Amino acid sequence: MLRTRIITALIGVPLLIGILYAGEIPRTGFFILLALLGMYEFNGMLKAAGRKNPLLPALLFMLALLLVEVVDYPLMPLLITAILLSLFISVVSYPKVSFDDNAMTIFFATYLGVCLSYAIKLSLSEQGFALCMLAFILTWASDIGGYAAGVKWGKHKMTPRLSPNKTWEGSLGSVILTSVAALLFFNLTDMTTLSSAYALLLGVLASTAAQFGDLYMSGVKRFFAVKDSGHLIPGHGGFLDRFDSFLVVAPVVYFYLQYLG
Repeated sequence: MLRTRIITALIGVPLLIGILYAGEIPRTGFFILLALLGMYEFNGMLKAAGRKNPLLPALLFMLALLLVEVVDYPLMPLLITAILLSLFISVVSYPKVSFDDNAMTIFFATYLGVCLSYAIKLSLSEQGFALCMLAFILTWASDIGGYAAGVKWGKHKMTPRLSPNKTWEGSLGSVILTSVAALLFFNLTDMTTLSSAYALLLGVLASTAAQFGDLYMSGVKRFFAVKDSGHLIPGHGGFLDRFDSFLVVAPVVYFYLQYLG
């Protein structure tokens, strides 16, 4: 399993960097694809739990949120169409399609759409490649720091009901490495300069967001009683397993640099 994870990472990370470097269109296309794959995996978990919900309204709702920065056309009609379609299906299909499953699916579509819309905002910025790389670097630093510190020093469980392997020591390691990564990034690149204190603070906020994103997805998987969100990435599970932290890091990076960068 570890060998498969390493091989996948050695192939996947350079491929991801290449897509981000290729320009606005490939970057934006990747984030839209990520959202679609995320909804596909969520729908798979829903079905595995014996629940039923039509996917079309959620997809329309999510795409309207995603494309607001991409197309020069009012997308409110698409949002309204998605909501009305969702209501119609819930009523005519009741009780085959439950209201709580429908609401849960629409919420998750909103979660993916809103979070990844800020990844698209980063992508379309003047320094889109650097900003997207910053968000991913902070995400990876949070994951690596948390894993390494947790394995080495982890003793005190943080959220045993959500994620039994998460420890406070791992959480601290995540914050420290992410802060160091943010500091190094702004010192080694020609990005808009942040003072050391602001760079460190970005690291703290990004790591906190990344950990909450990871824990939230752990809660989703626990709710559906599945180990992984999917099996699309060899050795890593699904796309939601790998990008759960990035989903919330992207908005944090966007807003932080928008007001302090």
